[in-house]
Amino acid sequence: MSEIGDKTFLIAAILASRQPRLTVFAGAFASLVIMSILSAAMGRVIGLVPKEWTQFAVRPLLLAGFCDRAQSATLVLTSCRLTGCTAA
Repeated sequence: MSEIGDKTFLIAAILASRQPRLTVFAGAFASLVIMSILSAAMGRVIGLVPKEWTQFAVRPLLLAGFCDRAQSATLVLTSCRLTGCTAA
């Protein structure tokens, strides 16, 4: 239910009103398949990176403002508690 009304759904609905529905469905389905394959491949690649490297990379990104400031501090502290790191 959370996907109803997102940007992709709205674009597909607009396209379906102007283009053949089968063409729009085929394009949307193909993009879903391609994105799923790319996401799985990226997950495999990132899984090969040592855990310490990803933890090192995540902290500055969170603190740089990719999420709310208070939330980023909470996430860093929580990740440190869960992983047992001493830096925070």
